[in-house]
Amino acid sequence: MAWKRFIPKNKLILRPSGDNKVTRELSPCITQTDETLRRQRAMGNIAMGQSHDHYEKEADQVADQIVAMKSADRSVPNSSIASSKSQGGGQPLTDEQRKYFEPRFGASLGHIRIHNYDRAQQQAYEVNARAFTTEHDIFFASGQYSQGTEEGKRLLAHELTHSLQQTGYRSDALNLRSQLRISSMSGERPVMQRKVDTWGGEWDTDRYTIHQSGQRRSADIKIRFKANNNVNAELIGLSQTVRSIHNKNPGFYINSDKFYKGLAIQSGDAITVNNATGETDEGTRIDRVKSYNNPIYPVDTRPSTSLDDPSTSTSWGQHGYHYTDATGPHHKDATLIDAPGIGSVDVSKDSAQVFETTAIATKGRQAGMYYGSVRWGWRTDSAGNFDKIPFAKVSNGVPSSTFMKAGELWNASKSSTGADTVDLPLVDVQVTTASITLNQGSVMPAISLPTGTRVEVLPGPRLQTTIRVVDGSHTGLVGEISDQDAANLRDERP
Repeated sequence: MAWKRFIPKNKLILRPSGDNKVTRELSPCITQTDETLRRQRAMGNIAMGQSHDHYEKEADQVADQIVAMKSADRSVPNSSIASSKSQGGGQPLTDEQRKYFEPRFGASLGHIRIHNYDRAQQQAYEVNARAFTTEHDIFFASGQYSQGTEEGKRLLAHELTHSLQQTGYRSDALNLRSQLRISSMSGERPVMQRKVDTWGGEWDTDRYTIHQSGQRRSADIKIRFKANNNVNAELIGLSQTVRSIHNKNPGFYINSDKFYKGLAIQSGDAITVNNATGETDEGTRIDRVKSYNNPIYPVDTRPSTSLDDPSTSTSWGQHGYHYTDATGPHHKDATLIDAPGIGSVDVSKDSAQVFETTAIATKGRQAGMYYGSVRWGWRTDSAGNFDKIPFAKVSNGVPSSTFMKAGELWNASKSSTGADTVDLPLVDVQVTTASITLNQGSVMPAISLPTGTRVEVLPGPRLQTTIRVVDGSHTGLVGEISDQDAANLRDERP
């Protein structure tokens, strides 16, 4: 059954709680996956890539061993880890923490730096994580660095394990033998290079760098989407939103061009996307130069008349596909190439460009279906620090309510030449306000969907409400819910 392609354009948001405040579920760290069942109590629906499950399982196992130890008498060498430059800033572990963790790991941890300030919390938020680690630096989301609790101790042990993995430390006693791949490009902070898995496939970057020159800040990226066997599409296109911020002002547009403002979410319609900083999605729009009317980024036709327009510019990327016909299987990766930046004004402080990129089936049996979305971009803070926004998953299926709202505005607009825009598929997303039961028929077992699950209500003459799960670990499942459970659905965006 294909997803409905064009639906009412006025309902969408990020996981509201019962009091209408926007909430966000965080995973323990950016390599954590939904398969690590022992951590489900601390997890949301964010999975950062099955290619790194091994490292997560190892970190979980080591953390469990560490906190279970009554005491430890392992000797601690003066320098059991090869020296490596920290990102700077941060606080060392306390004497009490070192006395606890060092003999248990059998390693000196004097090089570790804890980052628990506003910018670190923002970075953790942007990868939907409770914490993440790059070599010797551990970053915590707001409220997650809880030294006095058992769960806080376990989370710190988990991240310390990742630091040891990344710096090549080995401990046979702890079964710690893995080593994660680090990219430490000249002039940039070390960033974990992770693939991102969504329901529809694997996301990766062929390149992802940031650059600065004078007052200009920019990024250079090539995104690659490799569809998996959940996909049946003869054409897959990539589309994205952009939100540009200048001196904390989200209403900044290319060359201050008011045309783009007409395509963007305005303050009265914006929602909070970061409770820690109060940042909203004001200014977000579909990212296309104003003379183009097709939302698929690589399409170069002007004007275009359909979402499955095959004409693309190789300098902007390529369409993909994944399907099987009488001649056999067919596959091609979809790509997007972009080098966004701001130089017309000084963006050396409190500025950013934030992107959400999604894959859409534009032709074939699943036309109109979304295959997940990822976030990327660059940001400067009040101290002038310039950072790459971690490449991370936003959604497992249908992109965020911010993307959908920007799509609604796009669909109602025209290009600068007066051509009607080619419509994006809009999905009427609802969220569960309590746990509900999804019944998949007499053969398949019923599944409990947790509070905050994003779903789409499907049309049809049925006795009970039929829904499709559009995000999280159950993405793609279709089933019926009772009238009582249907009362626990709420529009995602007020």
